[in-house]
Amino acid sequence: MTTRRNTKNLLATSTVAILLAGGLTACSGGGSIEDFCNDGKALSDGSAFTDIDSSDPEAAKTAFADLVDQVKDIDAPDDIKDDWDTLVTAFEGLNDGFQDADANDPEALAAVFEDFNTPEVQTASDNVSAFTDENCEA
Repeated sequence: MTTRRNTKNLLATSTVAILLAGGLTACSGGGSIEDFCNDGKALSDGSAFTDIDSSDPEAAKTAFADLVDQVKDIDAPDDIKDDWDTLVTAFEGLNDGFQDADANDPEALAAVFEDFNTPEVQTASDNVSAFTDENCEA
């Protein structure tokens, strides 16, 4: 039970931290700054994980895959398109690793997130965060 709770907590905490730190506050839109800023508040509030049963690690995997699908559907403004694409690619890789990892092995899950923390992803995350700080209301 504790391992499963830890799995859920690791996933939820890591994902929310990534979303907030990376400024991923957008949802599917037409590539306008306004759409990017206004439509994605649900991605950064952690609601994707509120109804996950901690005894069901597979539900966490499904919820994360759904979240990645939402991120992939975002049409970022041209100013940050390249950085956004870097983050999308990183999220796809993170999702692939998470789906393949043993959900009952916290060390395996932690290793998946380590692969996400590259200088390229951090730079893209910093750039998207700076863009949202400058162009989006809190």
